[in-house]
Amino acid sequence: MTAQVSDHKDQAATDLGPLLKVENLCTYFFTDDGILRAVDDVSFEIRRGRTLGLVGESGCGKSVTALSLMRLVHQDESSVERSLFGIKTGKVKS
Repeated sequence: MTAQVSDHKDQAATDLGPLLKVENLCTYFFTDDGILRAVDDVSFEIRRGRTLGLVGESGCGKSVTALSLMRLVHQDESSVERSLFGIKTGKVKS
């Protein structure tokens, strides 16, 4: 999976810090055949005025990354670990 960033606004808008910062995101699914590491150690940030695009082959973890960020991965069948996961709303949540 590859992350590509594009600038859309001036530098002053990006100096406010990231709107979203993800570090070391891991999402594992526990199956009868063992552990499936769908997302393993993914990190990125999105700054104000920029666009982030996740690009990769089928099955590389793009959708699971998005579902994990939105906390829509079913808890009973998976483990989502975040060392830092924040959405900027005045302070970063951990």
